[in-house]
Amino acid sequence: MFKKQFFPEATVKSLATNQTVYEKGSELFKNQQIKNLKVNQENRSIEFTIKDGRDHKTYLSFLENGIAQKYSCDCSAFQDQSGACRHVLASMLHLNTINQETFDGFNDGEVKDANQPSGQLQVLRKNRKVNIIS
Repeated sequence: MFKKQFFPEATVKSLATNQTVYEKGSELFKNQQIKNLKVNQENRSIEFTIKDGRDHKTYLSFLENGIAQKYSCDCSAFQDQSGACRHVLASMLHLNTINQETFDGFNDGEVKDANQPSGQLQVLRKNRKVNIIS
C-alpha cells in the first residue's frame, strides 16, 4: 500500500501550462469526465481514463512516502507543450476527492469507475525528463 497524495489547488495551478489549460482541466473534473482509474500498488502508480472527445490516459507515479514523482498523458498537447495538460490536472483534482481509506482498499490493477467515489515531479515527455519543483 502506498500513501495517496493531496494536490493543493495552488500546486495544480502552478503545474498547468497556462490559466486556460487549468480552467479546462478543472472543467473536465467538475463535469466528471474522469471515467476510470487503475491503481498499481507494486509500482505505486495510478492510471486514469479521461473522456475528452476521445479517451485519454494519464499516469501518476509516487515515491514510497506518497510524494508524487512523475506524471504523463497520451494527448498531443502534453507532448507538445511545457507543463501539465488539462487531463493530468483533472486527474490530480480527482485524486483529491478520494480518501486514503478508500484508496487503500483498491486492489492492485483493479479498475474503478471514477464516478463512484469509492515536492518534485518529473514530467515524462518523448523520452526526456523535465523536473518541476513545486
